[in-house]
Amino acid sequence: MLTLEELVDKARDGVTVKRVFGDPIEKDGITIIPVASVMGGAGGGEGPAGSDEGAAAPTGRGLGFGLRATPAGVYV
Repeated sequence: MLTLEELVDKARDGVTVKRVFGDPIEKDGITIIPVASVMGGAGGGEGPAGSDEGAAAPTGRGLGFGLRATPAGVYV
């Protein structure tokens, strides 16, 4: 299972310049660079999942990551 630090590292790797600016496309002497709007986020938490009288409470945890990329246009 991922730690929160590992999840944040993966989120940081997911939101890169290559996600915003695509590979240049050359056609008839014109270079076109596709551009996207990119947003991402990550989070997590940990704590008691419940309690039983006289027993150690189990620990619950959760992690999540989201990434959204939408086309924004091109540079010519």
